Amino acid sequence: MVDSELALLKALNQWFATFDPDVVVGWSVIDFDFRLLMKRAAFSQIDLRLGRGFEKAHWRDSSNSVRVLLPCRGAWLSMVSMH
Repeated sequence: MVDSELALLKALNQWFATFDPDVVVGWSVIDFDFRLLMKRAAFSQIDLRLGRGFEKAHWRDSSNSVRVLLPCRGAWLSMVSMH
């Protein structure tokens, strides 16, 4: 249990640093989950550090796709969702 949204985002960062998952699976993870997390983190002025080595996650929107970039093991994991 956490006391605030900021504390929740910090806990998420810590969870990724601790468990270092290879895969994040879910329904609409890119179009909803990561998009919302990135927006809430920006609002709270905190970086989401979901990449390997606690590196910052990046978000890119284009006219035909959404891309979440998570730095991992010397490369960028790019999760793409086509609109």
